[in-house]
Amino acid sequence: TFGMNFSDADIPEVKEATACTERGDWTSATQLLGRAKGFLDAVPPLKIKVMCRLADTLQLAGDIRTEILERAAIVSEVKRGGDPVLEKQVTWCHIISLLRGT
Repeated sequence: TFGMNFSDADIPEVKEATACTERGDWTSATQLLGRAKGFLDAVPPLKIKVMCRLADTLQLAGDIRTEILERAAIVSEVKRGGDPVLEKQVTWCHIISLLRGT
């Protein structure tokens, strides 16, 4: 229930990363989101949300290689959870990033 009542936006690192993104500080934003992702293993729904924010931030920063790797990790994380609708959505996001990277 912890994950159900707590938003990824409530995580201090995510709040700070959002501010960094707004001012174009991609390096700090990705570091903060990576840190947040690291301690959310026990709460997969929040971890996936943070991973998606990280992938989107990497896209904004123009770091296509790392974005592709992060989106592949998201697909793996979602597959473990067994949500076929979410799996389809994140798989398409990964495919689109692969196409942009070619």
